[in-house]
Amino acid sequence: MSNNTLDNTSQIELFQRYCSLLKKQDFDNANILSNEINWFSLIKGDCLYVLKSVPVITEDLLLNIFCSRSNHGLWNFYIDFFILKARIRRKMSPKVEAYGWKFVYQMDYPALDDRFILVYRLSQYSLSDRMTSEELNYYNQFPEEFTVYRGTNEEEFESKKFGVSWTSEQKVAEYFAFREEEWTSLRNKRIVLAATVRKADIVTCLLDRNEYEFIIDPKRLLDIHVLLNQRTDLYDIYAAGVNQVKL
Repeated sequence: MSNNTLDNTSQIELFQRYCSLLKKQDFDNANILSNEINWFSLIKGDCLYVLKSVPVITEDLLLNIFCSRSNHGLWNFYIDFFILKARIRRKMSPKVEAYGWKFVYQMDYPALDDRFILVYRLSQYSLSDRMTSEELNYYNQFPEEFTVYRGTNEEEFESKKFGVSWTSEQKVAEYFAFREEEWTSLRNKRIVLAATVRKADIVTCLLDRNEYEFIIDPKRLLDIHVLLNQRTDLYDIYAAGVNQVKL
């Protein structure tokens, strides 16, 4: 028996143990074991028969998996373990896949290039899969074109390398532009941008953090311009609510 065959057999055994732990929702031990698995080798090998061991990935199971891990590497975990492994991916519904992308985005805010992966991936799903019923109801209340805002800095505006996170609420953008940790280091550089978005170009929205956030490919935005470079009373209104939640 070749060394490759032996290696492949041991990987399959590890993978079967990993799936067994997932089914039991023993996530701590599953996470430890996952570090011993050569995922690239396993998925490239002739292991189709073993994939029947994979538990069906539900939204609750996905949430539990994410919450059981440390606060590092969620983005890579999701890409490596579920999305890019097409053979395993068939075990997930489109709604659960989209949920996973959004959850990772919120919990492990990825680098700019990876955020565009998020935009691309979510664009492949239907609106009903990309959004919860609450988010879809919020989305549906807007006209075909409306204004969105982003709290950022002059460097981003000058580079034209805009982020994908925008909000329908100016007060939220002001908070992200001028909150204390941003304001102290770049006091004269913080700004709020405004732009026009076509409703059809919105990828998804996120409401569970009260940020009224829309994910948008910035190339689809119209008339991006600097709205203001200092905060207004709207900042104080929103900041007071944030501080109340923290208490």
